[in-house]
Amino acid sequence: MRFTVSRVPAYSPHAVAEHTLALILALDRKIHRAYACVRDGNFALDGLLGFDLFGRTVGIVGIGKIGAAVAQILHGFGCHLLGYDVMPNSDCRDMGMKFPNVLVTAHQAFFTREALRAIVDTTLENVSAFEEQRRSGNELL
Repeated sequence: MRFTVSRVPAYSPHAVAEHTLALILALDRKIHRAYACVRDGNFALDGLLGFDLFGRTVGIVGIGKIGAAVAQILHGFGCHLLGYDVMPNSDCRDMGMKFPNVLVTAHQAFFTREALRAIVDTTLENVSAFEEQRRSGNELL
């Protein structure tokens, strides 16, 4: 069976960026938890303390149209911005975004000894392969 896969290159980057910030704020301010407590008649503030985004450092992976819109909003919040993209965005750089050479790995969903060991082993193999100018088999490009 053959089928064509297509993408939508831009539909509303600002809507997606604004939704991203809505989710960040909901998590930071514990909106859902507060709603559930109030719904149940619990008006205690225990466990509901959030933090200011102002002055925080935020990393954005992928600085295309959506990532740049998220960066612009976070810049307005007074955040320090770090970004990663294979083609760093000059508008984001002009906003003060830094593009450090960092190793980005997801870890929160893999917090087990076995997973951490596998991540370490794979990362060390990738670094060794890079240093020896050979392919590890884990390259994305």
